[in-house]
Amino acid sequence: GTLDAANLAVEHLTKIGKGGARIGIEPAFLPSDAYTLIRNALPDARLVDATDMLERMRAIKTDAELEKLR
Repeated sequence: GTLDAANLAVEHLTKIGKGGARIGIEPAFLPSDAYTLIRNALPDARLVDATDMLERMRAIKTDAELEKLR
């Protein structure tokens, strides 16, 4: 569930030494329980809205993806 995924993210960020990093999120797609868990587990992290950047990245398509769309 959402908390399992959030815990995995926290564990990974802690393991790679990024527990206090700036973390991009999409607020509209991050459940409040997962947000709260991340916020509490990584109090030094800065959660920022990365919706625009993530939307731009999703718009980039490989040749194979474009072929599927055709």
